[in-house]
Amino acid sequence: MNGLVRAGYRESERITRERARSFAFASTALGGDLKRASFAVYAFCRRCDDAVDSAEGLAAQQLAARVADLRAQVADAYRGEDRGDPVLAAFGDTVRAHAVPRQAVLELIDGMEQDLTTKRYETWEELLGYCDLAAGTVGRMMASVFGVTQLSALEHASALGCAMQLTNVLRDVAEDALVHDRVYLPRIALAEAGIDDARLAAWARAGSLDASAEAEAMRGVMREAGRRATALYEKADYGVPYIVVASGRACVRLMRATYSEILSVLAARGWDPFAGRASTSLPRKLRVGARALIGAWS
Repeated sequence: MNGLVRAGYRESERITRERARSFAFASTALGGDLKRASFAVYAFCRRCDDAVDSAEGLAAQQLAARVADLRAQVADAYRGEDRGDPVLAAFGDTVRAHAVPRQAVLELIDGMEQDLTTKRYETWEELLGYCDLAAGTVGRMMASVFGVTQLSALEHASALGCAMQLTNVLRDVAEDALVHDRVYLPRIALAEAGIDDARLAAWARAGSLDASAEAEAMRGVMREAGRRATALYEKADYGVPYIVVASGRACVRLMRATYSEILSVLAARGWDPFAGRASTSLPRKLRVGARALIGAWS
C-alpha cells in the first residue's frame, strides 16, 4: 500500500465519520481491512452524490460532463489509475482487492443522475426501482467487500440498501417537498388519498399534519411505505448468514437495526413526516444495536 492509498483510506474514514453517523457507528464491528474498505466505498459514493447534488440547476451539457467524469473516475479506479487523488486511490485499491462489481458502481451513478431529472414517481414499483439504483447498488458493493458464500446473497444485500433508501424517503418527505420540489412517494397512491403537491408543501410549512381527512390518508400512505420497508429489511435478514466474515455479519445487523429504528420513531409519532426530522439518538442506537447483536449471538 503506497502513501497515496494510505492517505486515501484516512481521508475516507474522516468523510465517513463526518457524513454518515449511522454507518460509522455500525463500522465499529469491523476490523482493519474491512473497515478501511467500507470507508473507501462510502467516501467515493458520497463524492458522486455531492457532485451530482451540486449540479442541480446546471445546463444539460454541464451536467452530462460532470456525470461523464464520475464514470471516467470509476474506469480509472478499476485500471489502477488514481489521478493523484487519495480518495480515488483508496477506492481503486478496494474495488480491485475485493472484486466489487463495476456495474453496481455505474448503476449507482445512474441513480444519482436520475435524481436530477425525475422529481416524481408514479407507482411503488418505480420508486423501488429508483431505491435499487440509489442504494441497492451499495448493498451489492458491500456484499463483495464482506464476501458471501452464495451469489443469491446479493439479492438480500440489495434489499437492505432499498429498505434504507425507502426509510430515507420517509424521513425526508418534508425537506424534499419544501426545499427540493421533489416527491418520492408514488403519485398514484397520493392521488388516491386526495393529496397533491400543494397540500404536502402546506403541511411541511406548518410542521405537522392537521386534523383533515387528507392528513389521515397521508398517514396511511406513510404506513404502507413503512410496511414495504419493513418487508425489505426482513428479506435482507435472510442474507446475513451468507456473509463470510463474522464482523461483516455484525456490521450489517447493526446497520439494519439502527436504521430501521427510524421507522419506529415515525410510527411513534403517528406516521407524521412533517413533525421534525426523525432520527435516533446515540443511546437509542446503543440499545437497539446491543439487542441486534445479542439476538444474532443467540
